[in-house]
Amino acid sequence: LAAAKVAQEMKVPMVTNISTHPAVTEVGDYIFRVCFDDRFQGRTMATFARRELNATRVVTFVDVTSDYSIELAREFESNFKRLGGQVVLELKYKQKQEQFGTLVTEAKKANPDVLFIPGYDESVAIIRDAQAAGLQAIPIGGDGWDFPDFLKLGRGVIKQAYYCPHRGRHSG
Repeated sequence: LAAAKVAQEMKVPMVTNISTHPAVTEVGDYIFRVCFDDRFQGRTMATFARRELNATRVVTFVDVTSDYSIELAREFESNFKRLGGQVVLELKYKQKQEQFGTLVTEAKKANPDVLFIPGYDESVAIIRDAQAAGLQAIPIGGDGWDFPDFLKLGRGVIKQAYYCPHRGRHSG
C-alpha cells in the first residue's frame, strides 16, 4: 500500500501480481492489479464453504498483526453470513505465535464445520494443533497458503484443506 502511494504521487505505473488488499488499487489511476482482491477471495471461499462443503458453522482465526488476515476474514465472514452461515467464533492471534492449543480448544467447543484461517505459514501450526485435538472441522484459507514454505510445512501434516490460489491447477 505504501509503494502504491509513492508510485501514484510520482505518476509511475505500478502493477502488482500479489497484493490482494482492495485499497491498493483504490490509491489512484496509476496502480493496477493482475490478481484477485480480498473481496473476491472472501466471497469465493465463503461460497465454496457453504455450497461445496455444506458448512453452516465456521470458526475464524484472525492474525491481528496482519491487514491481510483482518480484511480477508471480514470479507469471508460477511459473505458466509449473507449465504446463511453462522460465524460461531472469531479467534485472534499474532503471526509469530507457535502454539495454538488454547485457541483450538475454544474452537472445538464451538463445534464448527469449517475453520477459516486467512494467514500464512503459521496456519500449518493451527491446522496441526486442531487435528491433534480431534477437531473435525475442515480448514480453508486464502492465497496466503499458496507458497512453497506453506506447502512444504503442511506435507504429511495436513489431511484435508482447501485454499484460494491465484491460478488454476492446469496453469503454468
